[in-house]
Amino acid sequence: MTQLPEFVDEVGPDWLRNQDTYFRVLTISFKPTKVQYFWLSELTYFPGVESISVHTNPHSTRDQLKEIDRITTRKRLENGLASCISVVKKARNKLLKKISSDSATIVSDTKSFDVSVYVQIGAESKERLELFTKLVKKAAEKQGVTLTPIQHNHTEAIQSCAPILDDQLDIKYNMSSEATVATSAMFFNPRKNSKDEDG
Repeated sequence: MTQLPEFVDEVGPDWLRNQDTYFRVLTISFKPTKVQYFWLSELTYFPGVESISVHTNPHSTRDQLKEIDRITTRKRLENGLASCISVVKKARNKLLKKISSDSATIVSDTKSFDVSVYVQIGAESKERLELFTKLVKKAAEKQGVTLTPIQHNHTEAIQSCAPILDDQLDIKYNMSSEATVATSAMFFNPRKNSKDEDG
């Protein structure tokens, strides 16, 4: 049995209690092909959201080349057009140039990153924890994203969230550069920025 941190007073299948506060960690169990910018930022406005932690790791150059080759094959099967092959070959050559020139450009279709997302929720009772969880999951579903509570791995879940940010769960999803930027955009508050611009 995994040893729990000293500050944990009680545990359930997908929650734990520290003194008078109950905590739960959610992670992505399903995501759409594309997500909207600031979709995670919207979750920060919900009651009970203690932290949202995003871990991003770029794929190796070899893996990125394999992904572009996979896109080539898929486009050939779906469209049967030689022009599609040509377009993706150009993208492949672009990435090869990146190897030698350290360019920051990668084709947007390429799933270039492994991304992990953890949402930590806290409440003063199990009832309110359930309520806050439902609200956050419903908001994510509007973006086509399914959030699921972490089961049993309490220590790993805590360590994967802020402020520790040591991804012990390692629940990763492949994302394109564009989707990764959209996910990381939670750190920029669109409502606050808009208000500032209006004076």
